[in-house]
Amino acid sequence: MKKLLVLLSVVVMLVISLALPAHMVSAKVIRTDVVMTFAGFVPVASPEINVTPGGMTILRGAINNVYYTATDARLQGWCTMVQNQNIRPDGSAQGFGTWVNHPDAYPGGYWQGEFTASRDADGLMHVKMTGKGYGDLAGLFFSGSLENYTFGPIVGVITQNPTYSP
Repeated sequence: MKKLLVLLSVVVMLVISLALPAHMVSAKVIRTDVVMTFAGFVPVASPEINVTPGGMTILRGAINNVYYTATDARLQGWCTMVQNQNIRPDGSAQGFGTWVNHPDAYPGGYWQGEFTASRDADGLMHVKMTGKGYGDLAGLFFSGSLENYTFGPIVGVITQNPTYSP
């Protein structure tokens, strides 16, 4: 009787193991290097401008539509940027703002993110930007930076985290 019970247990475990999915899941973060190049802009709204008694110029809410070409179609297109700056009398500045990019090749998707920026008295800019994809670009993340005297290039990476759908 014991032997029959053990044999029956083994058979039941074998049947259950065959009924369960037995595929392996491989998860890997996909990283794609990308370079974005400034290709022009259209001013949308002028900023509110205030000057402090110490001579600092404070700009808030400048809105520009900026067109970027990119080495990855998921980022090439028009980008609306809302920009804020504190400009010191020597020309150096700190800035921050938000951006929304609508890639030409992905009409059902867009990016939304934030940036911080600084400029030294000689005009060298340092910009860090991050963003997240939505719609057709959901699940993607962008991180980029710029160090230049002009508005480009922005060198970054698109990251796609692994997903699992049984």
